[in-house]
Amino acid sequence: MRQNFIKHLLLLSIIFFLSSCGKIKPEEYFNIAVLNTNLIHGFSGTGFSRELQSPSVKMPENGGEPVPMKRTEVLNSKLSVIEDNYDKVKSLKVTDETKDMIDASLKLYEFVLPVYKTEYSQLAGLYDNNAPEDQIKKLETSIFDNYNKGYTDLYMKVISTGKAYAEKNSIKVNWGDN
Repeated sequence: MRQNFIKHLLLLSIIFFLSSCGKIKPEEYFNIAVLNTNLIHGFSGTGFSRELQSPSVKMPENGGEPVPMKRTEVLNSKLSVIEDNYDKVKSLKVTDETKDMIDASLKLYEFVLPVYKTEYSQLAGLYDNNAPEDQIKKLETSIFDNYNKGYTDLYMKVISTGKAYAEKNSIKVNWGDN
């Protein structure tokens, strides 16, 4: 009888452990769906344009002094992170509680990714090829005019659904608007 009790207790423990392993904590949902969108906060405004105007430096493969990154390298690096984050959002299990937040996040990524791959790719190429400043400014203005309102609306939807989710799940977040 005691052995049966121990077997049942062990079985229940294993079932409990396995069932809890697959659950994602609310903080993880929030981090993936909302917090990671901060990486695209400068989209269609001055943020990403500044990154292209003053690119980071990198160490050359043969050693020596740091050299500026090509703008296409800056873009590709950013694009890689954004695509990874988008894939993470797509992999989240949608529940009644997370649906609005995940949908808002997916729509935001689906809005910005094509622009990074086309217009921003063109802009990076203009910088790398030392195009005239007025040509660069024209494309920057076009990106702003064509995408800023849509981006801002989608980003604010991510933030509003994220705030509601964070509040409901007692996730402490400094929204910077206090």
